Formats: sequence, structure tokens, C-alpha cells
Amino acid sequence: HLIVRDLMQGLSLGSSATPLVKTATLTSQPFNLTLQLDLSQDAYWKSQIATLLGQKWHRDERMEEIVLQQTEILPFLTLGVPVSGDSHPWLTVLLDAVFDVAFRVAAEMKAHFALIRPHEMCIDVAPVIRTPSHGAFPSGHATEAFAAAAVLSAFFPEYRDHLRQMAARIATNRCFAG
Repeated sequence: HLIVRDLMQGLSLGSSATPLVKTATLTSQPFNLTLQLDLSQDAYWKSQIATLLGQKWHRDERMEEIVLQQTEILPFLTLGVPVSGDSHPWLTVLLDAVFDVAFRVAAEMKAHFALIRPHEMCIDVAPVIRTPSHGAFPSGHATEAFAAAAVLSAFFPEYRDHLRQMAARIATNRCFAG
């Protein structure tokens, strides 16, 4: 709890919205991260749904990963990286805090953007896992995976590319799952 409190200190989320464009800026000195969602780009959203429908036919290849990643991101993310709760107990505590902060940030942004889930845009997406009732953007799993990968990269710089690839696979698997 203390680590989460310290990580959240100085972190703020500002937002603005018009009927078709929503913007959120995450600020923690000295950096800013701005996300913008433009709902007016109909062709873009149709292409996103088409991509999901194409990935749907490859779900069987990734189903084991998808199921694991619903509740356990860290074991998949650290495949091939010499880290575990036994070998690095304090790093595991830090990563738990990072997951908590990433979840909180993603939840705040999801509430602001309130983007409906793909299966609500197109019933043919037919997700293979239970979908939460909150918004789809940004992906909580992707946010958590890339946050943890960034922290792990600081401790294991020789695995930076591998960790980013694993985080990207976690993010992509959410799309495959629908």
C-alpha cells in the first residue's frame, strides 16, 4: 500500500471531451502522456473490427495464453527472464504495486473514454472470455503488461526487447480473444 501511494503521488489525470473527440493526459513530472480517441473516424473503427474478425480464426492457437493472462500476466511476461517471487521477493512486491497503479490509471482512463467493447460494435466478434462491463480503452492488460515490462527492463536491461515483445503479445492476445 505504501509503495502504491508513493507511485501515485504527483500523478494526475486531466481530461477533455467533445461529442466525438475525447482526450486524457496523464501527468507525473517531468513527463506527460496524452491519449486521444476520435470517434468520428468511422473507417478506422470498421478496419479495427475487421482486424478483430480476422484474428478470431486464430484463437485456438492462443487460447492457453489467453486463459492464463486473464488472471496471471507476470508469469507469462517473465517467461525466459530469470526472476521469480523466490529469487526476487522485493521486486515481486514492487511489481505488485506497479500492477496496482497501472490498473488504477487504466480504470480512470476507461471511465473517461467509456469506449464500448468490440462485441458491442459487432456481435460477430464473439469474445471467448468474459468481458468486463467497463470501457475497452485503454486496455488494462496492455497497460499493466507494458508497465511491468518497463520496470523489469530497468532491472534486466539485457531482456528489454524480450519483455516488450511479451507485453505486446499479451496486448495482442486481448484482441484475439475478442
